[in-house]
Amino acid sequence: MFAEESRDLLVQVQLTPQTPAEKMDLVEFRMRYVNVLQSTMEKASTTVTVARPVAVTNDNVVDESVVAQKLRVTAVEAIEAAQQQAKKGNLREGRQALQSVITSVMQDMASFGAPAKAQAAHLLADLNECTANMQTQTTYQTRGHGRMQQKIQSHWMQRQNNIEVEEESLDMECAAGTFGSDNEDDDEESGDVEESDDVDIGDLFAQRSPAPAPRARMARSSAAPPAPPAPGGYSRIGNTVQMKMMKKAFKVANK
Repeated sequence: MFAEESRDLLVQVQLTPQTPAEKMDLVEFRMRYVNVLQSTMEKASTTVTVARPVAVTNDNVVDESVVAQKLRVTAVEAIEAAQQQAKKGNLREGRQALQSVITSVMQDMASFGAPAKAQAAHLLADLNECTANMQTQTTYQTRGHGRMQQKIQSHWMQRQNNIEVEEESLDMECAAGTFGSDNEDDDEESGDVEESDDVDIGDLFAQRSPAPAPRARMARSSAAPPAPPAPGGYSRIGNTVQMKMMKKAFKVANK
């Protein structure tokens, strides 16, 4: 766990008949963790208690947060089961396992409040995506397997790890020369080279660096020609990022 993270743990306990009591110790949780600031190992513990009245009232009241966490665990287990079916080539059975959980999530969402409903909606979207990624073997092998593995890790660890990049969006950023730029001011400064698709990294050196020694020129002329760029927008990522890094490096050096 990272700083300020939290985890939800589901514990199922079966109680035996007991003498009625206002409060009874049920479960004790213990944990050990590293105190990074003090460089020491720390311990913490807490005890869960439950009331054991003579008669239980409001037995039909449901804790939405507990139900939401139960749905999360059930969904992850269903995705894992679907992956096992997919490994055997049984995509249909895998989709059926996911669809069963989708139905359960939709039924419980109807009675949820806003916070739990938002969490269930996110879970439902992930289950629908997993189902769509199991339509064909090609879809599953090229995209579905990796995406489903991300969903499993994300919901088990309760940590977002969506690393998918849309190819169309990436190509548009490369074509516009905006890939990797968060601030336009960092990319614009008087005297810098204007960005264009035809700008070469060597031009940046030529403008701000002295001419290389003859030996260096000879070594450069004898070097093997660069490999042709790969097809598609991805071939431009390296040049775009390198150019931005060079420009920022020159800014620092001249300050």
